[in-house]
Amino acid sequence: MQSVIGSMLYPAPGDPVLKLLSDAGTSGDAALYAEAARRLIAFGVQHGLDGNLWQAYLAAHLVTDENPISRACAFQTLQGSLKTLALACACVWRKLYHFDFSAAGKEAAPIFAQLLDMRYPAAETAVGKRLLPLRDQLAAAQDDEAFLTALCEYLSANGSGQSALWRAFSVASLEPLRLSPIDAPASVSLDDLIGYEKQKQAMVDNMEAFLSGQPFNHMLLYGDAGTGKSTSVKALLCMYESRGLRLLEMRKHQLSALGDAIRMLSGRANKYMIYMDDLSFEENETGYKNLKAVMEGGVAQESGNVLLLATSNRRHLVREDWKDRSDMEHEGDVHRSDTLEEKLSLAARFGCAVQFGIPTVRDFDDMVFTLYRRQGGRKLSEEVLRRRAYAFEIRHGGVSGRTAQQFVNVVLAEEARENGAQE
Repeated sequence: MQSVIGSMLYPAPGDPVLKLLSDAGTSGDAALYAEAARRLIAFGVQHGLDGNLWQAYLAAHLVTDENPISRACAFQTLQGSLKTLALACACVWRKLYHFDFSAAGKEAAPIFAQLLDMRYPAAETAVGKRLLPLRDQLAAAQDDEAFLTALCEYLSANGSGQSALWRAFSVASLEPLRLSPIDAPASVSLDDLIGYEKQKQAMVDNMEAFLSGQPFNHMLLYGDAGTGKSTSVKALLCMYESRGLRLLEMRKHQLSALGDAIRMLSGRANKYMIYMDDLSFEENETGYKNLKAVMEGGVAQESGNVLLLATSNRRHLVREDWKDRSDMEHEGDVHRSDTLEEKLSLAARFGCAVQFGIPTVRDFDDMVFTLYRRQGGRKLSEEVLRRRAYAFEIRHGGVSGRTAQQFVNVVLAEEARENGAQE
């Protein structure tokens, strides 16, 4: 084990499990083997993996490690000397992939015999659904070239680094900037958003341009609460993740690191939405100037693979006062319209501004009826649904897609309880 790990070229042997095994091979310490096994089991349980956990772990390491070879594979540019080096690395990794733990000593054999064929009720996860087929493809490779080919095909389809396994990320720390994967982003479709056909088409058109390498605009989804702005963002991710789209969610207090995030993501094979939910600024807040400065400089646009997307209840993002609309001197500012232009200029940076308005009575009816039938409701007539829905929305914030879904949830829960009582 030590000789194989010690000769690795790609990636470097800094992984905690591989280091534990290397140290165990040197010392023969069974406790180190046990700790490596514990970490492999934790990895498998976290991501819903069964079968050969050792190979699954190596496959995950191969695709998430950032290095010149993985990036070249992602861009489909692996050739020349780099390909020769990659084949040498594939030879090492393929040996490690099929390492015979029975030859590692009596301390390792009984422990790892269980990890090479784990059988337990593993929960299905998004990461597991991607990782297990890759693990099996690499295991089935008949030679080093086939091993490298399978790896390159996966990286070219999914990108390298954490984006190879995960589709959405949040900010874990600002200094230094570090991203954290979101294991299970919401799975929704644009079809789940009833109505708003023009709005959906505008978003799809801009996203198609972005993913196709054509000129695109940053997006602002604005309008009343509960009308489907955040749902639209999640649906776009689900719709285009197979084409390399990834999402990074940033909170308002994290926007000081926006420039660093753009630099971190630019130049990668994947396309990224940087998503700022419920974005708005009060008059005394100056954070919007940082966002405006980044967008003014055109860093994201120049990178070509980063699109900024914000949702807000305010069209212009920054709170305005009536005094902003007067050119008369006020509190030391001679030209108040200059202040107004400063506030409005942030929203102007979003070239694709999509409004989500309050649904009409007919639209609200359609939302309730469609959601109720789509989610399995059959007992109530449309007239009863309509009457109950309007009684519900009066007490719950008015007509909106969110209110319609909340009402349907209540009705379906009642029906489930009635069915349970009858049984």
